[in-house]
Amino acid sequence: MPASDSSVSYQADVPAMHMDADTEELLFSYTFEKKTHIVGYPKINLYMSDEATDMDVFVQLRKASPAGKLLRNINIPLSDLGLTSEDKEAVVNPNIHLSPQGILRASRRAVDESKSSSHWPHHPHTKASEELLIPGQIVQLNISTWPTGMIFEAGQKLVLKIAGHPLMLAEFEPLRGQFVAENKGRHEVHLGGKYGSHVVLPIVEM
Repeated sequence: MPASDSSVSYQADVPAMHMDADTEELLFSYTFEKKTHIVGYPKINLYMSDEATDMDVFVQLRKASPAGKLLRNINIPLSDLGLTSEDKEAVVNPNIHLSPQGILRASRRAVDESKSSSHWPHHPHTKASEELLIPGQIVQLNISTWPTGMIFEAGQKLVLKIAGHPLMLAEFEPLRGQFVAENKGRHEVHLGGKYGSHVVLPIVEM
């Protein structure tokens, strides 16, 4: 984390094919020094701004090899698919699970603390709680992800992806590129100084 305020950005309205190889995605990585078990609900807290009055932010936590290769979980044994290599497998969601993901619309960022827990911020998602952005305004987004269980060996990496499009794979090949988010322009992620964008991990000591 930089000591002073800084930022990075991505183009939020580029076409995405949902094949785990799209452009305009920010990647941040952390290398584990020892074997680590993550079990529960990760949270991603981001400080962000936009050129428009609203934005949809998509996040994903990935496991990567020590060399930085993003890993995938094969849902169906290759032998049951009649395949001998994962390179021949269709890269679609029923076949391959990537990792826990989350999404939040900035105008629905309000958190009801009375209904929240330590691992899950409750967003009311009501019209009354909606608050549009002022272009360039920096706001805090508390984004929850799916619950997960991952084991990292020493040297393996946790990678955080942030983008303006869904980060999961298409359900079927004809659906690639069919989902289009309503984002426009560039999204900016603010880091360091008073903007402490960070990830909260449910680490279990074994």
